[in-house]
Amino acid sequence: MNKRFFLLFLLIAADIHLLNAQITNTVTFKADITELLTQGFTPGTHTLRVEGLNWDNGNIAVSGDRNMAQDPNNLNTYVAVLNISGDANTHIGDSARYKFKGGPDNAFVNGGWESGDPVSGYDGRAFVFQANGSTIILTPASPRLEMIQTGSGLQNTVTFVADLTQIYGSGTGYFDPSRGDIIEVKGFWGNNADTNIVDGFLVSGNPVMAADPFNPKFYSTTLTIGIPAGNQPGKGTGFKFKASPDDHFSNTGWEVTANRNYYFGADDTTVTLAAIQPSISPAAGPLTNSMTALYQVNLVEGSLNRFDNSVIPRSQVPFCILKGAAPALGNWQGSWTLTDTAQAVILNDAGLDGDKIAGDHIFSSRVTFAAGTATGLSPYKYGAYYPGCESVAGVSGNYLDNSAPSGADFSFYIRESSSVLEVLNTWPTVVSSVERIPGEAPASYSLDQNYPNPFNPETRIRYTLPVSCVVKLDVYNAMGEHAAQLLNAGQSAGTYELTFSPANLASGMYFYTLTGDNFRAVKKMIYLK
Repeated sequence: MNKRFFLLFLLIAADIHLLNAQITNTVTFKADITELLTQGFTPGTHTLRVEGLNWDNGNIAVSGDRNMAQDPNNLNTYVAVLNISGDANTHIGDSARYKFKGGPDNAFVNGGWESGDPVSGYDGRAFVFQANGSTIILTPASPRLEMIQTGSGLQNTVTFVADLTQIYGSGTGYFDPSRGDIIEVKGFWGNNADTNIVDGFLVSGNPVMAADPFNPKFYSTTLTIGIPAGNQPGKGTGFKFKASPDDHFSNTGWEVTANRNYYFGADDTTVTLAAIQPSISPAAGPLTNSMTALYQVNLVEGSLNRFDNSVIPRSQVPFCILKGAAPALGNWQGSWTLTDTAQAVILNDAGLDGDKIAGDHIFSSRVTFAAGTATGLSPYKYGAYYPGCESVAGVSGNYLDNSAPSGADFSFYIRESSSVLEVLNTWPTVVSSVERIPGEAPASYSLDQNYPNPFNPETRIRYTLPVSCVVKLDVYNAMGEHAAQLLNAGQSAGTYELTFSPANLASGMYFYTLTGDNFRAVKKMIYLK
C-alpha cells in the first residue's frame, strides 16, 4: 500500500472514530440543604435525589446512584456521583436538564419536585458536557423545594372507589389482576387555574387500591389527608388514578382526563366518594403492522393563546406543531420552542402531507405509528407559531405550548387499521374556569340558567352532580353547530359554577348543554356585544 495513502487512511479512520465516540463525564452533584433544615428537613427521614439528565434526550445514559448522601465533611451538603454519557451526536457544550427531588412525596409541596426558575422560566437545572473523560464537581446548589408545614391543620379520612367494570377482564387489553395489574390514587397537586385547589396536602395510607371481596371489579383505598395550616374547609387538591405496570396500559397507566379534585370538609370528616370510572385504557398489545393517522387542527377565527387568552393572528401562522406521548409524537420530549421542533410533528396548511385544502386554516400532517407501538388511548397537544408568540404575557419559556393547559390534552386511540385514521380537533376559542361551591353533595343533577342573561363580557353557569362522573359542557349556535367546549373532565359530586367568556364568538342566541352519566340538559343564553 502506498505510504501516503496508508497515512491518509489512518487519519480518516481516526476522524471517524472521534466522530462516533461518546462523551462521558463523571459529575459530582451537590445540594446545599441549609435552607431545608430550617423547614424541618431531617437526614435519615427525608431524602434527595438527582432526577432527569435524559429527559430531553433519550440517548443520554446515566449510571451511578441518584440518591444523594450526606457529605461527612459538611453535614449541610448532600452529594451524588454520576457517570453521564452522550451518544455520537453529543458535543462539548451541549446541556442536559435535571432537578433535585425530595422525598417522601407527602413531606414536600409539589410532591418533592423543584419548581422552575422563576426568572428565566427554565424548567430545571442545566448540566453542560465537557471534554470526554472530564471529572466535574458542581458548586453546591440550594434546592428550590418547600416542605409542608402541617401546623394545626385539619384532617379528612377519604375512601376512594374505582369502578373498573368497563376494563376488567382477562389477558391483554384488560385490567387483569392475575397478571399483576394494580391501580392506585396518585397526586394531591395544586392547580394554578383554580385558587381553591392548593398544594401541600399531607397524605398517609396505602395509595394502592384493593379489590372489593364481594365485587372484584370495584377497587378502593382509604387515605388520611391533612390540610396545611391556614387553609379552611372548601379548599381542594387534585388527584388521578394510575394503573400499573406501565406497559400494560396506554399513557403509562395515567388517566387521560384533567385532574380530579377532592374538596376538604370540616375537621375529622370521614367520607366515601362515589365510585369513579377511571379514564384508563388497557393496551391491547403492540401494533402488528404500521398504522397511519392524519392529525388535523382547525385554527378557527378567535382561537386563543392559552398563556394570556389573546387572539392568535391565524393569517400569520406558517405552521403548527404536535407533541404527544406516543413515540411517533416525540414521547413528550424536548421543549416547546423553535429550537426544538425536531422532536415535534410539523403540521402544514399548504395542501401537503395529507392537508386537504391549502389556506383553509386547518393544519395537518400524516403520522405513521410503527409496528410494535403500544395500542390504546394516547394524549397529545398542539402548538401554533406566529411572530411575537415568544413574548406573549405569561409565557414561561415553552411558548409553543399555547393551545391548552396541562391536563387538558386531546386523546387518540391507537389501534390496528389498514386505512388512514383521521383526527380533527378545534383550537380552543373561549375562556372558562370552574369553581366548586362548598356544601354537601346534591341529591340530583341540575343545570341552572346562566346569569346574567343576556350577557357581556362573561356569564356564570351553575350545575350540580349527585355522583362523580365525566362532565361535558358544550355550546352550540342557533344553527345547531358546535361553537365551543367549556368543560370535559371528571368531577366529584357537588355544586359547581363555571365562568364563561366567549372571546370572539359572534353576538346571538346560543344553547349550552350539560352531559353527565345518564343525564343531559339544555338551556338557552344570549350573548350581546
